[in-house]
Amino acid sequence: MVVEEFREYLAYEKRFSVHTTEAYIKDITQFTSYINDLGIEFLYAVSSQQIRLWVVHLVENNYQASSLHRKLSSLNTFYKFSIRKGYTTINPAKGIQLPKLPSRLPKYVEQKNIENFLNHMQTNEDDFVSIRNKVVIEILYATGIRRQELLNLKWKDIDENLKQVKILGKGNKERIVPISNELIQLLLTYKITCKKHFENFDSWGQLILSDNGGKAYPVLIYRIVHSTLKEAEVKTQKSPHVLRHTFATHLSNQGAPLNDIKELLGHASLASTQVYTHNSIEKLKEIFKHSHPKA
Repeated sequence: MVVEEFREYLAYEKRFSVHTTEAYIKDITQFTSYINDLGIEFLYAVSSQQIRLWVVHLVENNYQASSLHRKLSSLNTFYKFSIRKGYTTINPAKGIQLPKLPSRLPKYVEQKNIENFLNHMQTNEDDFVSIRNKVVIEILYATGIRRQELLNLKWKDIDENLKQVKILGKGNKERIVPISNELIQLLLTYKITCKKHFENFDSWGQLILSDNGGKAYPVLIYRIVHSTLKEAEVKTQKSPHVLRHTFATHLSNQGAPLNDIKELLGHASLASTQVYTHNSIEKLKEIFKHSHPKA
């Protein structure tokens, strides 16, 4: 089945994440259902006009601009794949224009707020869950790591002597991110706790474990971050990616060069990092207060 071939192409050739791969497949499935309702049986029998009608249908159903762009990208990628395979000679999604995405600043946690709740996170060496949760939060904020990258981390990726972590990012690209003495000590305590709780603990294996000692999963990481930020009464979004934005924003606000932030985040292009050149309103107020004669 061509959709399954496409799934393998996304996962193994394009090296998309599991989340992105499934989103693209869902888009293709949704579009297939739509054209079937129009009486069109095959994906290769559609025209650009029918794709435009689908976009209008999505707009009428209140889909956000970001979702529209992703869905059109899914179709574009599918038809490019199909042309390459010889299944069709036409890409009906090519050249279809969508409104430009609004420029959005990344959501992040203010520095004083994150320092406060990190200092107040309660841990106990005998309580695996509490110390595991603190490790999750600390690593996300200290390294700017993506959720899937965190799930893939193994103990062998942590270099205690050089104080660094090796992260396998998108497209199987490796990057090295330094970590603090404080985080090293937390990880050592976490390792001791893991050994106490799980007989089959692998000191070279998976870093983040589920409550029963198995491999952690995406929803678990989300729940840990969401509940921690909610308890700390953080007002912004409460997802793992917010801590990645927070890591990058705090570096930028402290004067870190943009290219260095790019390397730490594992961005392929500097354009992806430039969004972090914004300053928080508090930072701007501080600059104004100390610099403007009328402040």
